[in-house]
Amino acid sequence: MEKGLVNWKCTAGGSSDTRIWEEHGIQSVNLSAGYSNEHTDSETLDVEACYEVTKLVDGFFGKSRELRGVLRGIESKELLEILNSRRVKKSEKPL
Repeated sequence: MEKGLVNWKCTAGGSSDTRIWEEHGIQSVNLSAGYSNEHTDSETLDVEACYEVTKLVDGFFGKSRELRGVLRGIESKELLEILNSRRVKKSEKPL
């Protein structure tokens, strides 16, 4: 796998601004930056974990053109499926 794009996983739960933004239709991602005991007097930062986040973001943007193409392909396929389902409902020939 490419640099910065390994050993990451999606997890559910937690609370952040991204949850609020999603409720308003704003897509977002929350990346953990290695904090512990956030918003307390005992807050700490795992510098190595923070650095790994920067590598992840760098790797993502390094692949942005490739990812954009994949997303366009998915969007095109989904759009075609939607159009075909509407044509079938109207008894028209699918695209």
